[in-house]
Amino acid sequence: MPKQTSSVIKTARRAASPRQVRAVTAPRRTSQIMRRWKPEQRIVLNTTWKRYLAIDKAFGDDSRPGTLLNYGDGQLEIMTTSSDHERIKNIFRRCVEAWLDHHNMVFYARGNMTRRLTASEKAVEADESYSFVRGEGEKLDLAIEVSLSSGGINKLPLYEKLGHPEVWIWRRGKIQVHAWNGAAYAQQPQSVRLPKIPLNWIEELSCWRDDYEAVSEFRRRLKACKT
Repeated sequence: MPKQTSSVIKTARRAASPRQVRAVTAPRRTSQIMRRWKPEQRIVLNTTWKRYLAIDKAFGDDSRPGTLLNYGDGQLEIMTTSSDHERIKNIFRRCVEAWLDHHNMVFYARGNMTRRLTASEKAVEADESYSFVRGEGEKLDLAIEVSLSSGGINKLPLYEKLGHPEVWIWRRGKIQVHAWNGAAYAQQPQSVRLPKIPLNWIEELSCWRDDYEAVSEFRRRLKACKT
């Protein structure tokens, strides 16, 4: 087990005890594409809301690198990210923000800001999150998740309780769009909030080995297609 993961688990246990646009592709080498990814490490603990708050405080603020905490229904998930997770997340984030900038759209990046609902004892930390309206403070319009491993808790019910309009989940090179329809999340072929964003480009480029080349290619396509 990686040293970082082991340290995270020990800390937690101590605290817890008693679609789309056609791609304009550039020539690329097959070796440029990732086909296997190093997964995250996840542990799930049965614990109380009070213990979760103590653990969260022990880990520090939202800027802590590589560790995400999520809580719901008496279960705490602690996830330590991998280098591949961080690379995919960063390509995803930079492509989304490049598209928003290209279209002169107002947006506020909130990163993995913790969202809590004390009344129902739920808390969630996305990989990336955004608000598209000025002056809305902690209200989020879009959450982005990268998942390279199975297991852990189902985060969609947490987002549902917290009132997130849209959640994108990257899994195995594909992006699932879950949009709130007034009663439940429904999977959609394309974003409802950002209907013209070329998610198929992001799916492809997130699998590239080189962050810089991937984002540069995304920007080149934007310029060529005026999308």
